[in-house]
Amino acid sequence: MIELWTPSVLTINKALGGRMRLVGGCVRDFLSDKRPHDWDIATPIEPNEVSVLLKKEGIRVIPTSLKHGIMTAFIDNQSYEIATLREDVMTDGSQATIRYTDSYETDARRRDFTINALSMDLDGNVYDYFGGIADLKNKIVRFIGDPADRIPEDFIRIYRYFRFWSVFGGPEPDPKIVDLCQKHRQGLSCVSKERRKKEFLKILMSPRVITTLEWMTRVDVLRYILRSPDIAGLKMLLDLYPDAGLLERLAIVSRGVDLSYLNLERNQKSFLEQLDQPVAFQDEHALKLIRGFKGERVFRFLLCRGLIQGKISKNQYDACMQLQVPEMPVTLSDIQLMPGMKKERKRQEAMQILCRLWVDLDFPADKAFLMQQYTNYLKSIRRL
Repeated sequence: MIELWTPSVLTINKALGGRMRLVGGCVRDFLSDKRPHDWDIATPIEPNEVSVLLKKEGIRVIPTSLKHGIMTAFIDNQSYEIATLREDVMTDGSQATIRYTDSYETDARRRDFTINALSMDLDGNVYDYFGGIADLKNKIVRFIGDPADRIPEDFIRIYRYFRFWSVFGGPEPDPKIVDLCQKHRQGLSCVSKERRKKEFLKILMSPRVITTLEWMTRVDVLRYILRSPDIAGLKMLLDLYPDAGLLERLAIVSRGVDLSYLNLERNQKSFLEQLDQPVAFQDEHALKLIRGFKGERVFRFLLCRGLIQGKISKNQYDACMQLQVPEMPVTLSDIQLMPGMKKERKRQEAMQILCRLWVDLDFPADKAFLMQQYTNYLKSIRRL
């Protein structure tokens, strides 16, 4: 059974003296029988006092956006966004000027969709001021108030509408809202790249991503994050590889264009570089090296990309997928124990050499033997 009021949430509740509710997505997901990924908390307590109260309980807390009344608490590698109850005083299409309130209903009114305005107290009472539970049940993504007014308040709601429709909506998006998204699409240019990126990456992992991207292209809103997306290629990828991760999807849909504007994290950039390597599909040895060294995830993606780009046939794809490579006996943990391996670059170089030796020697399972071959290889290099 899914539990919202986890021990960590209860710790925060205690620190705030019980003056809080869970709000938004975690409540919505709980009612949809989905496991929440994010916990949002609303409280009438102002941010500075929130910080003081949490720190008294030994909880790490940082200001996320003080001008919007948001703090973030961290417990056991989980973040909890804590927002002081607020209402909008002025909006400009990308940011809002707020003032604090002590009314949960007033705070809920500023949220975008009815299904995102739900809140829950410690006793399990759900507060639904705008019919969000019924909309959730009936697969309706509905704005709180008139969408003609709510979209220009914050144009990122265009992307958010399509994202939430993909997950919670009916067979087709609301035509009136779609028309409004098209009408106001130029407003997306005033929204920060970071906010656009955040919504787009979530859309890529949504359950109806292909249909959603097709709708977004139809109303010309996708170009504010990605021009000429390869939606057909993405569809082929997901047909072949339904569990493809975010970066695999991004690599295909972006057609290999420069993604530096997305400000991806370093490990994400590194993985995308692995996905961008050329492949000699006719060279079985090279394919085994990729599967053994880069791993199953990269190997499968590269085959999918080859098929999507017409570099191999479906029969060749199937044959390559049948290549068997046992588990390599040496791991990065083993390499870390070797002398002179403090730097990651050195560890990666050592792993690359070991993997090539492992493939060339026909995949020996003996770790000690492989490590000895690595030592012999290094000695031979030094003699040259």
